[in-house]
Amino acid sequence: MKFKILIFFFIAINFYSNAQFSEPYRYSIIVLKTGDTLVGYGKTKNKGFKYRAHSNMKPYFIDFSEIDYLQQLYSNKNLKTFKFFQINHSIQYFKLEELLKGKYAELYGIIYNVNSSGAGGISISQTVVKYYIKKVSESKITYFGPKLSVGFKEKIINYFADCPELIKKIENKDFRMRDGLEQVVEFYNKNCNPE
Repeated sequence: MKFKILIFFFIAINFYSNAQFSEPYRYSIIVLKTGDTLVGYGKTKNKGFKYRAHSNMKPYFIDFSEIDYLQQLYSNKNLKTFKFFQINHSIQYFKLEELLKGKYAELYGIIYNVNSSGAGGISISQTVVKYYIKKVSESKITYFGPKLSVGFKEKIINYFADCPELIKKIENKDFRMRDGLEQVVEFYNKNCNPE
């Protein structure tokens, strides 16, 4: 009897972990740093990407450091682009969604939904974006966190100190941090010349 309970427990844990933390295989276009392009299906797995050309093929693992960029098709027919970077003070590569490309700076993020229940069983859903910015002159990307995190505005002001006009707009609240960083990075690319 104890043996059956133990087996049931392990099966339940395995099912729960796969259901909760497993990303589905998505149609993917992978461009490697070698210049090769792979088209098929893949999903993110820890520090790399599991890829297979078709559903009958055994997947193989590609380390994030080998990928130049990745495009994946999501359920709403949206093709998202991801790049892989080392964050400042880290040697590990991270998968980040491309939010805005630019001549001088690029904006990336990790986007996820948070669901919680409030008083009376009311369910609240919120989209959270963890922001990352990379100036073209930098080899690694800088993490800023969610837009409402402590010290967020100060980090942005320090990072873009090479553009006084942008700093003035942030301090005058022409650009509000609660609206995200898209306007800030777009302004930097159009109106600032860090070179």
